[in-house]
Formats: sequence, C-alpha cells, structure tokens
Amino acid sequence: MTAALRPVIASAFCALSALVPLRGQEPAVESFLKDRTYSQIDGEDLKLDLALPANFATGSPLPAVVYFHGGGWQAGRRQDAYEQIKFLASKGFVGITVSYRFAPQYKWPAQVHDAKTAVRFVRTHAAEFNIDPDRIAAAGDSAGGYLALMLGLTAPDDELEGPGEWSEASSRVQAVVSYYSVADFTKLKSNRPPKELTPEEAKRQAAAEAITQAYYKKSGAQVIEDWTGTLDPADPIWKQLSPVNYVSRGDSPVLIIQGDADPVVSVDQARQLNRTLTAAGVPHDMLIIEGGGHGFTRPQAARANAKMLEFLRLTLAPPK
Repeated sequence: MTAALRPVIASAFCALSALVPLRGQEPAVESFLKDRTYSQIDGEDLKLDLALPANFATGSPLPAVVYFHGGGWQAGRRQDAYEQIKFLASKGFVGITVSYRFAPQYKWPAQVHDAKTAVRFVRTHAAEFNIDPDRIAAAGDSAGGYLALMLGLTAPDDELEGPGEWSEASSRVQAVVSYYSVADFTKLKSNRPPKELTPEEAKRQAAAEAITQAYYKKSGAQVIEDWTGTLDPADPIWKQLSPVNYVSRGDSPVLIIQGDADPVVSVDQARQLNRTLTAAGVPHDMLIIEGGGHGFTRPQAARANAKMLEFLRLTLAPPK
C-alpha cells in the first residue's frame, strides 16, 4: 500500500472481465433485482441491476459498489458484470451493474452523464436497498474503469453532471476501483508515428489492433473517433476526456489495477495516473499484475480481488 493511502485507510477497448469468479466460492446473495430504470433519456430506458447480500435488510446500512462494464463505450452489457457484483455481494457490499448509452450514436460525454445519473439514482433510493448513501464506490473495467475514474475525479463545476434525473442528489463517490483504464488520451501510443515506437511498443500496438479488429470489426482509431468525433490529438476534447486533467486534492481515494503486459492500455497509463495522484496528495494505491493483459487469468484475478476488497473495506468502512 502506498504511503499516500496509509493515513486514511493501486485504452479501454474490450469488454473482458476484470474479476474472474473464484471457483468453490458460492456468493451468499439474498436477492438479485433486475431491470431497475435509473434514467429515461432520448426515449431510452437506462437500467441497472443489483445483487443484495444475504443480510441486506437487517442491521446498519451497507456500502455499495456501482460497477461499469467495458466495451469501448460502444459495446458490452451490464450483465457482463453479474459475477463481479455477486462476488461483491458475497463480501457484504450491495453490488450494482449499470447500462449506459453507446457511441457512435451518443458521443462523449454522454457516458459520463449516465454514470453520474446512476450514482444519483442509487443515492436517492439508498433507503430502499439499505445502502449507506455516504459509502458508495464506483468500479469498472476498461471503458468502465474510465467512467469510475471520472466519477471520483470530477466535480460539479466541471460541468459533466448532464441533464439526467435525481439532480437533488450528489454524484460524488467515496472510492474508485479502476481496472486497466486510459488515464491520458493525449499519451496513447496509437497517436504516435510508427517510427517513434520501440519494437516492443510496435508489437503491442499490433496486438491491440488485432483485438479491436476482432471485437469491433473496425480499427482502434475508428473506435476512438466514433466516441469522440475526432482523431486529432491536438483537439481540446482529448484533454477534456482525460481523467488525469481532473485530479485535485480532495478527490476520492483511487485503486488502480493494471497488467504490465496489456496490449490495449499501456502500463504507462497507470503509472502516469499514479504519479499525478501522488503529486496532488490524493489517497491511492496501485497494483501492477505481472504478465496481466486486458483481462486477467484466474490466479491474477484472485490477486486483484483481494486487493480490491482490502481497499474497499478501508475506504468504505463505517464511521466510528
């Protein structure tokens, strides 16, 4: 654990699962509530599902983790995170998985708007699910990890709340867990000419392109352009997109989880975010998974799970 975290307590293109369920552990889930509409926007019902711990209706209000799936902001399903939220429920958290609007029909920042609306819905309905409204974390993998970061690092004056409902409630979260998310879009390796890449970087760039072509049937550049509307790294939107540009003292504690062999999101992104959080005095921790890619093997996921639970139990501990 980093020194920054001890006093108060580690590109997103693929919808690979961050948390592989551990065999032999059957989550103790009291109930699974599906298809709750949290927003009605542009004629579309946006929904979320909840996994409630066995003791959710008794005792003190529980901490909650709002989880966002990956998929390059234009693919994936909230159902992809069912094992994640059941795992969290088995550990005493209310686990929530969220759908959000997709590019290219809805470009940035529509997905950030939806993430914030989802948190406001959860906070407004906290009593219904026996959730402590002051102990809500955001988590996600890949594109979902990006949304979790934006929830923890942005403030109302960043003008990213959107037109969504439940505006009387805050979208602030008390902790963030981000699996292999881009932190600075201006530093993407794909923005650099091939001649500037090392042989290893070029190899990983080719692997990333193969993944995106297989998953989306389009290039990584087209995935980004569909989401942002531009491929020009000099466009101001590239800084507006980047979580590192919103970091400031007082932000929510952050856990960064990243594989050092990820071909899609370079480990340099995690390290840059780590340095930025340190410089701003934001409580944080970072776990680098040796050999980890954009998605983890079962042993790698078990290690990440343990770190995530340690972090959440510290940052979402009940007040004394």
